[in-house]
This record gives sequence, C-alpha cells and structure tokens, in this order.
Amino acid sequence: MDDESQPPRRRRTGRLSPQGVVVVVEAVVAGIAGVFLTTDSIPATAIAAVAAVLVAGALGVPVRHRR
Repeated sequence: MDDESQPPRRRRTGRLSPQGVVVVVEAVVAGIAGVFLTTDSIPATAIAAVAAVLVAGALGVPVRHRR
C-alpha cells in the first residue's frame, strides 16, 4: 500500500475538542438544573455545582482562561 493514499494521523493532545467541551458544559448545566428541580434545595444544588466543576476539571475542560 502506498503511504500517500492515507491521510496523516493527527496527534492527540490530551485535550477535549471544542465539541467535547460543549457537551461537558451542557451536561453540567443539565445536571445542576436536574438536582435543583428534584430537590428544591439550594445547598444540594451548590454541592452539585461544585462537584460538576471538579468533574469537568478532571475531564480537562478549562475552568479559567490561561494567558
């Protein structure tokens, strides 16, 4: 087989793609809203928000912009 017939492979950088970031952020928002709607508890919602930020950070979603 000819090597030129296949497109070059892209190196994985270990970061999420922009679409992946959108999916994670939407899931976080939906999860927090779901906790609030089911519990009607502000403290439970705050705990869910903190947990969601920690999970998103573990997945590699940037929490703040680095300069």
